[in-house]
Amino acid sequence: MLLKDRLHSLIETCKANSVDPYTYLVDLFRKLPTAKTVEEFEALLPWNLDALTD
Repeated sequence: MLLKDRLHSLIETCKANSVDPYTYLVDLFRKLPTAKTVEEFEALLPWNLDALTD
């Protein structure tokens, strides 16, 4: 799967979960470098958007 396909899938997942893709990606790219555990990575998934607001 190409990067563009993965990004498109992530954007569509945001839409399916009523999450603004731009806002999600800004938060994701800000917090992704500090994620270390499986739980921290799972918290970054679109359906776990509440975890991004802390």
